[in-house]
Amino acid sequence: MKRRIVLRVLMGVMVGACIAALASAQTSEAGGSAGSDMGLWITGLLRAPGLFEHDPVRISGAEAAIGLNDELWVQVALKAADQGVGASVPGLLSIDSNRYVLFINGSPVMGLSSPALRTYSVNGGSQQQALVFNLVRSDENKALWSHLLGSPKSVFKTVSVALAVRDAQGNLGAPTIIGRSGSAEFRLTVISWPWLIIAAVATLIVLYVVWGHITSRTTLRDNLLPQIPPTQQPFSLGRCQMAFWFVLVFVCFLFLYILLWDYNTLSSQALMLMGISGATALGSIAVDVAKDSPADAVNRGLRALGLNSHEDVKRVESEVEPLKSDLEKAIADFKTRTAAAAQAIAASEEHPKNIALQEAVHVARALANQAQAQVTRLQNEIRDRENILKTCRDRIQPFVSQGWFADLTTDINGPTVHRLQVIFWTLALGVTFVIGVYRNLAMPADFSPTLLALMGLSGAGYVGFKYQENNN
Repeated sequence: MKRRIVLRVLMGVMVGACIAALASAQTSEAGGSAGSDMGLWITGLLRAPGLFEHDPVRISGAEAAIGLNDELWVQVALKAADQGVGASVPGLLSIDSNRYVLFINGSPVMGLSSPALRTYSVNGGSQQQALVFNLVRSDENKALWSHLLGSPKSVFKTVSVALAVRDAQGNLGAPTIIGRSGSAEFRLTVISWPWLIIAAVATLIVLYVVWGHITSRTTLRDNLLPQIPPTQQPFSLGRCQMAFWFVLVFVCFLFLYILLWDYNTLSSQALMLMGISGATALGSIAVDVAKDSPADAVNRGLRALGLNSHEDVKRVESEVEPLKSDLEKAIADFKTRTAAAAQAIAASEEHPKNIALQEAVHVARALANQAQAQVTRLQNEIRDRENILKTCRDRIQPFVSQGWFADLTTDINGPTVHRLQVIFWTLALGVTFVIGVYRNLAMPADFSPTLLALMGLSGAGYVGFKYQENNN
């Protein structure tokens, strides 16, 4: 009887040992070594070694920061109730790093490549281990990065880190591996200062090239009358709208690139807005070329006077001053010769029988007449040129620029609704565009076809009404 009891006890102990061994094997297979994943915690966060560094650099607190496309080293170790933060645990972990998923601010960062488990020592100290995640942006996680980096108020942002482990079926649960006493927080670089400066300089260059010469070049002006100086040509609504969307989309593309390092940020709506503005500018130019406007009649009249361009106007202006100088000399010469003729006449009257004096009178009178003819010719030439210039100024005056806003909003009869409609809808969509880029770190892709059609109709209305309006 005692033997049976002993045998039963031994059988129970053996079965319990087998069950315990099987459970231990399953736990080890699921990803643990000396303990399960639930026994891990985050002891620190580091960034990859730099060019002149051999060990990873701790980034907790305000010591350093990392951003997109950098490596985040999540230092992990076994939990030990009698050890402090960062204390080493004898032995190294042997875990399946492919099953670990990074969480930032409580949200999983999907789409990252599987982390690598790195073993390292800092300054020759004890060996530590870290899971290395490459923080890249992809279609799967771009919404998270937009939430983290969108609406930036500073160049850095403090975020928290945790880890979760996929089960044997690949399902992802809540993060269970966290840090203690701030060991799982770091500063995320929202904007890199050097690249921000480069983008700002590039933006200023573009603004200068497009808008900086707005008062001295014809980039954003019409050329209805070539006789008008370039600085007085009227501004073109179509060209200004086209330049507005070009600069806006380009600057947004530039800043999105330095924030996200992604050059595929252009949306179809951005291209359509640029296309609508380009078509509006092209249509307005085509109308100006096709219709016979008051400017065309003035142009034909000025061409008949020999003024085909502003260069001809400047040539005529440059001829007036030399002619006036020649006139002063001719008048002085005329006075001299007139005085000489008067003296010759007086001498001849005193000696009426002196043939030589009589011949001198004829010569003096001839020279005085020539001088008078020269004066008259110069006066006529100056008068002709001044009349031409006055006619030119009077005829081009209605077509000279009245100022940027007046040129865009009015024709010769005053403000027009179709021009104001184009301006205000362009400004409204432009402000909405910029706000969308700032908040979502993406060019708006949700402009409805109706809204884009409204923009197109505004441009079409402007082009259509140009057939009826006078140029100004």
